[in-house]
Amino acid sequence: MSEAKKFVKHTPSETPKAKRKLTAKAPKQEKPPIPQDTLEALRLRYSVPTSVAANDIDESHQEIWDMTCETKGYLTKAAFNKNTLGMHKVFWPRLREILDQAIAKNDPTAFEQFAKAWVTAEIRNTVRQKSVNTGKPVTAPEASLAESIENLIPNPPTNNPNSRKSIQILNIIERLQGSLKRAPTQTEIVDASSGEEDGGVTPGEVSRQIKKMGIGDSLSVS
Repeated sequence: MSEAKKFVKHTPSETPKAKRKLTAKAPKQEKPPIPQDTLEALRLRYSVPTSVAANDIDESHQEIWDMTCETKGYLTKAAFNKNTLGMHKVFWPRLREILDQAIAKNDPTAFEQFAKAWVTAEIRNTVRQKSVNTGKPVTAPEASLAESIENLIPNPPTNNPNSRKSIQILNIIERLQGSLKRAPTQTEIVDASSGEEDGGVTPGEVSRQIKKMGIGDSLSVS
């Protein structure tokens, strides 16, 4: 009688596809993280609360627009709430310095931009009402703290940031850089946006926003 054949249990050389853990495809060319200063400058540029498109504001005039919006927001609030902090007095000296320099150079452009920013920044002219719906009485210290915090915040603009999608992309880039320790790829930005409430951003829209913000060369290449 021939010797019985031994059967050896087969051990798969790799995990089945169904159980295989997917890993993100490494970029062909990694780029260092985009500097935080660059991201913050872009965030300011695309969140200026005016009806003017961000791309229509020259970069050299960006600070005038920022300072004007801050000053008008706090000044409007101060006019309706005498107990508010004079934060508009903090921003005005810098704004005045810019205008003084324009006078010294006989350059009316700064005043044109200041006037345009002031007119187009639509600021709500009512003091926000504080409401606490916890069912518990608010103590004096709590009320005092709430009022102090409220006084630090300017009256909000009635018009929206002029590029909400740009802000969304910048937020995604910032989050990805924190975990990847490098600049993300456009594909990674699209993938990361898919979990957001609005359903994410299409590849075409991401490409358009990246090109508009001028940071395409700073992203890693997939």
